[in-house]
Amino acid sequence: MQSTLKDKQSRYLTSFLALTFVFTWSLMGVGIAINYGYISANFPFIPLLLVGSWMPNLVIIGLLALKKEFSAIGHLLRGWLKWKIKLVWYVVAVLPLLLIVPATVLTRLLHGPTQEAISPIQPEMWFSLILFALITGAMGEELGWRGFLLPRLQTKMSALRASVSIGVVWSLWHYPLWYTGLGYDETPLFAFTIIGIGSSILISWGCNNTKGSLVFATLFHFCQNLSLSLLAPLGQVDDSVAIWYLTLAYAVVALFVVLCYGYRTLTKNKIIPISKTEGSWLQ
Repeated sequence: MQSTLKDKQSRYLTSFLALTFVFTWSLMGVGIAINYGYISANFPFIPLLLVGSWMPNLVIIGLLALKKEFSAIGHLLRGWLKWKIKLVWYVVAVLPLLLIVPATVLTRLLHGPTQEAISPIQPEMWFSLILFALITGAMGEELGWRGFLLPRLQTKMSALRASVSIGVVWSLWHYPLWYTGLGYDETPLFAFTIIGIGSSILISWGCNNTKGSLVFATLFHFCQNLSLSLLAPLGQVDDSVAIWYLTLAYAVVALFVVLCYGYRTLTKNKIIPISKTEGSWLQ
């Protein structure tokens, strides 16, 4: 029986990852084709980008629905109802916005402010910036990455190894965007990957201490998306330089968490709140 459950979980993991990559990269391929002139530049790519950013959630819900495991879908969705967590975890969730402070300060101290004029974000732009940061990734991914994938990987390996694995997968999943001509290529892939891995460790740390709260995971992801957009205009620095100090900040904080909480569980508790049989977060 236990062997059957493990086989079932492995199939779900493989199907989830394969379909998420195939569907998302196919949509991103349209953007790449537009960028290289194979498709008319007037083709509406942004709607496809939004759909692609929701693919981790859509894929896992679709897989469970096909298997008629509607109770499992409900279990996943209840992760978004876990808002009664300690205040400290809400502080941790906004950490990405705090990390841009040392990154920009170090950039200004060591390299000076940017020589190019960077327009500050106007009040009327804040709403669209916040909305875009929320609906492209933060709301669309965490049901898949942290609601489904993280607890299942942690039944097979340490919390640190699971976090690093998701960080690498999450970063690789984004790579096609660098060839769409939307400006992602201005961020070095290596820096983006290290930030992704560092973020993954920090989100796992929060999830393991909040019984898999997707409120925490989504808020952290949202703040990370927003912080990358704010790095240059708020600090008035060259973001091609500041991004490396931000990368260092993520690496230092993630290392600190691992050393303080231990790589096995990333929590002071010896047991992570995950069902060993189902591979899902305990309610």
